[in-house]
Amino acid sequence: DRQAFTGTVATVSSENLESVPVSSVTQALQGNAAGVVVTSSSGTPGAAQDIRIRGLSSVNASTSPLFVIDGVPVSNPEAGGATSSLGALSSLSNSDIASITILKDAASTAPYGARGSNGVVVITTKQGRQGATTYSATMQYGVNSRAVEGEGAMNASDYNDFYYEAAGNYLDILGYPSDAATVDALLGSSGWNGETDTNWGDVVRNDNAVQQEFSLSARGGNDVTNFYASGSVYGQEGQLVGSSLDRITGSLDVSHRMDDRVRIQNSFSGSFVE
Repeated sequence: DRQAFTGTVATVSSENLESVPVSSVTQALQGNAAGVVVTSSSGTPGAAQDIRIRGLSSVNASTSPLFVIDGVPVSNPEAGGATSSLGALSSLSNSDIASITILKDAASTAPYGARGSNGVVVITTKQGRQGATTYSATMQYGVNSRAVEGEGAMNASDYNDFYYEAAGNYLDILGYPSDAATVDALLGSSGWNGETDTNWGDVVRNDNAVQQEFSLSARGGNDVTNFYASGSVYGQEGQLVGSSLDRITGSLDVSHRMDDRVRIQNSFSGSFVE
């Protein structure tokens, strides 16, 4: 009963999640819930996220909140390496989530005991509902690029000119002749052929990293049996060449009412993440 509840909570609806083109559920929380700070362990697509609810609560112990997915606690779903490990929640599609509720204070996290001392993130996935079968198809496409263009680096010709100018200035300070012949005698050949000019930043960066997702779902049922089925394909190129995330997910939820007192519900989900 929300009217009788005295704890502090924040709720993120499915509409907010589906409108944010991100690879992980935890990334979608950033900016959608007050007091929640989400930072990535690296710029790699799907990398594990560091989540803080109302700041740090411990210096030495873990400060990650407890995740509960459809009533099942998930221990440290974002654990992994410091640079490239994928977070476990990156295998969950945003389109399959009905809502996310964040429990922040002691009163709201009390049912989870010590495990909820850093806050609790309750994730509820979509389920079947009574009514005519409805179908939903979505497509998202975008391009990620650098926020700041260029780093002011010299090209090969500029560096060659600067190299010789600096040598000439150094000879002037020492009181030696600084003509071209003397500089050449001091430095020798630079080894540059006047043509080769490789921008190594362009070699390792992907300035137009494509991100796209396609999803299809169906939901319906009657007064006895309800169902929800979905599938999605997600792909994201990283801004470093060679980094990417490809994900295929599928889920099926079926509930059947045996009688007025007994209802059986089965939920299946699977994902392939690379």
